[in-house]
Amino acid sequence: MMESVPTSPAGPIPYTGCSLDRAAQMRSDPAWVAARLLDRQTRFVPVWNNRNLVSDPDRPQPCFLMGEQASLALELADEVVLLGLQDGAAIFAIDLSPLEEVEAHQAVGDGATFRDLREVG
Repeated sequence: MMESVPTSPAGPIPYTGCSLDRAAQMRSDPAWVAARLLDRQTRFVPVWNNRNLVSDPDRPQPCFLMGEQASLALELADEVVLLGLQDGAAIFAIDLSPLEEVEAHQAVGDGATFRDLREVG
């Protein structure tokens, strides 16, 4: 059973709880993982120097990349890690840490910043 995301009077609290299916039986299948990397429904979580990509500095929300938007980040990623499945779609973390901050922002597009989750949580 998946956990629900905790809420506050202001709404859901991002980054709390875990609604991911870790896909334990599938993650060791290289063909399955490779197919998920190409799936248009797959979401990618960009990470740079232990910071996650979030939108709106005043009310941070997690940012995900999908499809063509994720292609440059995938090419530049130091490491790509399967986090699990959510609602049937795969979610991967993309490590952009070897890049300079400007390059990391160029890889993910405009409108978001990399922030330490402890600061925004």
